[in-house]
Amino acid sequence: MKLYLSGASATRAFAEDLAATLLEDLVAACDPVEMTVDLTQRVRGGL
Repeated sequence: MKLYLSGASATRAFAEDLAATLLEDLVAACDPVEMTVDLTQRVRGGL
């Protein structure tokens, strides 16, 4: 997860698009009943 998120933080995308992509990837990997992703981007690009 740490490596995945560090790779995602290098992606240039709007926070909404990045959160949707993270949610899709996590749902595909975990197959949960319900999942929510809260994403906070920092000004310099960190997650």
